[in-house]
Amino acid sequence: NVCVVGGGFGGLYTAIGLAHELKSSGSNVYLIDPKTRFVFLPLLYELAVGKAPMSEVAPLFDDLLTGSGVKHIRGSVDDIDFERKVCIVSPSVSVSQPFELKFDKVVLAPGNQPRLDTIPGAGDYALPFYRLDDCLRLKSKLSHLKRVTGQRKVKVAIVGAGYSGIELATNIAEFLGESNVELDIIDRGERILASAADFNRLEAERALKKRNISMRFRTSVKEVTADGLSLVDSGKEIFLKADLVMLTAGSEQSALTKKLNLPKSSAGRVLVRDTLQCVGNSDAFCLGDSAAIDNGEVPPTAQVAMQQSGTVVYNVVQSVRGNAGCQRKFRFVSLGEMLSLGSLNATMSSLGGYVQLNGPLAAISRRAVYALRMPTFTQKAKALVTATSTTFGTAWSKVFK
Repeated sequence: NVCVVGGGFGGLYTAIGLAHELKSSGSNVYLIDPKTRFVFLPLLYELAVGKAPMSEVAPLFDDLLTGSGVKHIRGSVDDIDFERKVCIVSPSVSVSQPFELKFDKVVLAPGNQPRLDTIPGAGDYALPFYRLDDCLRLKSKLSHLKRVTGQRKVKVAIVGAGYSGIELATNIAEFLGESNVELDIIDRGERILASAADFNRLEAERALKKRNISMRFRTSVKEVTADGLSLVDSGKEIFLKADLVMLTAGSEQSALTKKLNLPKSSAGRVLVRDTLQCVGNSDAFCLGDSAAIDNGEVPPTAQVAMQQSGTVVYNVVQSVRGNAGCQRKFRFVSLGEMLSLGSLNATMSSLGGYVQLNGPLAAISRRAVYALRMPTFTQKAKALVTATSTTFGTAWSKVFK
């Protein structure tokens, strides 16, 4: 039995890969996740503003796993007993009782969760943007604000000038209309996209300026209220009114990761060797946001998790087949980065800056690349069709307009 905990990028791709490689061995591959849908996180922005359908951004696990050999267990892993080799699972159906699931190998990919307790009032009045539920709440809120724009300007505040903050800001501004919204991005740093490629940062700055989005650097949030935010800028406290406060800064390890009796880094990540095996336990593997590799940290991105899944699949298969000495070392190869800056605007930098695209061509390329990264051939085909129809449909409507 191989148990894969968590159905994000790392977990899903690992489970499908393991089931394919082990199908002739009689092994069972279990994917344990409480949700009914896999979420392709980089496309949540499009879903929030109605530029991508649910079937592309958040397909059902049942659809993705049909014929794969992976058994999806809807439930949360409350704890793992590594000595007895069992996962303690609480089913998502409330009437069911927790049960134990034995494993020979276990793959940990529970991911992170948003942290709202660092700012007073954020848990009650700010909306995080990390999960499908957050996206659907935002979509509902934006629809309401869209109706309000006929009466007055809408005020939106986004905390965090990283990738999520910038992509949210540009897409929300386009959806509501630049003349209908006053949008502020608040960050304690001194520039947007601190770790991004220079080309992407410059393109993002142009997009923000074009959409009249204000930046408040070297500013911290003291409190979030029902009417807005209390900010501290250069020691001076000011109040910024807002109809919508989005929180994109701040995350923490999952409750399961915190509980696991495994060596961890100072940041709370599970320590793994470069084979992605947990330190002190060769039958446990960890990848994605929950893992800290002893040869250095890697970015907590979907790109990393997808690459790590290939290493985990290979190493688990070799271990199952009795070739424990044939473990592959993980080496991250950056393929570049892409940002959505609106329905027909994006920026892309790849291959060390040798490939740089912006505008509509980058937007179309981004959707195509993400479609090809979907976990199954069927989902790739569906995503390509919807991406083509929505992107080119938007382009034609703007041309005729």
